[in-house]
Amino acid sequence: MEFRLNKEVFYKALSIVNKAVSSNTTITVLTGIKLEVTNEKIIVTGANSDMFLTNTIPITTGNKHRHVVDIINTGTVVLPAKIVVAIIKKCENEVHMKLQGNQVSIMSGSIQTTINGLIADEFPQLPQRGSVEPITISSNELKKAILQTAFAVSINETKPVLTGINILLENKKLKLIATNSYRLATKEIDIESSNHQESFIVPTVGITYFVNTLPSDSAHNTSIYVYNNHAIFKYKNVSLYTKLINGTYPNVQSLLNRDANLVISMSKDSLIKGIDRACVFATEWENNNVNLQILDKCIDISSNSTEYGTIQERQEIEVVKGKSNINLTFDGKYMLEALKKIEEDRVMLNFGQSMSPVFIRPTNNSSLSYLISPVRTK
Repeated sequence: MEFRLNKEVFYKALSIVNKAVSSNTTITVLTGIKLEVTNEKIIVTGANSDMFLTNTIPITTGNKHRHVVDIINTGTVVLPAKIVVAIIKKCENEVHMKLQGNQVSIMSGSIQTTINGLIADEFPQLPQRGSVEPITISSNELKKAILQTAFAVSINETKPVLTGINILLENKKLKLIATNSYRLATKEIDIESSNHQESFIVPTVGITYFVNTLPSDSAHNTSIYVYNNHAIFKYKNVSLYTKLINGTYPNVQSLLNRDANLVISMSKDSLIKGIDRACVFATEWENNNVNLQILDKCIDISSNSTEYGTIQERQEIEVVKGKSNINLTFDGKYMLEALKKIEEDRVMLNFGQSMSPVFIRPTNNSSLSYLISPVRTK
């Protein structure tokens, strides 16, 4: 194996797949990055026990077919990820890499180094996709949807299904659902590519890594393939291969369809600032208790600390429906995390029966919704 490659292109590919490399594994080969060199491309792969991230570097790139790789000999090697990423980052403009036995020599300008390879045959094989119809979705919409929901998953491994995002495909709509039983995030996206129904639970870590590699202004789509308890998310030359989480995701539809006793509309930024200030006094409580009291056309936001004192402020609201007579306490952190994911300037808050979750969504946009359960204070 031998090739010459633009340093920036190589380092970018290594950095992307390095996110999948295991940092605390007893399987030595999974601490490495696999380089598979063919006559047409270099496939760079990082993996752990649950997923693979691959980045394919073609010989030419861009509309002008700029030449970035000079492949001299084909072959495969696995190199320690920590070392190869650090070395390539510090190289000059071009990298010349050559495999000799189980060692790889790296030359770049006046720099010359040798790295001992790992046993390439022990590196796990990528799952085979087969003939599966893809789900095609705007990469911008997918990235936005994942980032607007992933924060709401559970970090408690006792309920594995709640540590992932439930993705539902039905009636040419893709719905993402995330919950930890105390808060819920849902996002719905219109798609055109598929008529079949699908429901699967994708691990949050892998899909978050993947969407963070996507540019925010991409005109390209992402293809999703689901098969044999695996899913592939493919964007141009970057692919995520991930195991799916087994189990049945809870049915949350009844929570989303409930009637509201009170609906208010208000400035998102004002609400964020008010809750953020109240959280300064809420840190001694296990759930960052922030109290919301709605009377007439005002909302009082308050919190207290037995050691430091209290804080209270009043903001104007618009009552859309119902009578304003609400006094509930919520986790201020949960409220802030949800509100900060909303792009619109105004939000609607729907309140139901006593101790029912508050339903939050952007005004005039029903595709994104959050539910947050109140905190019992007595």
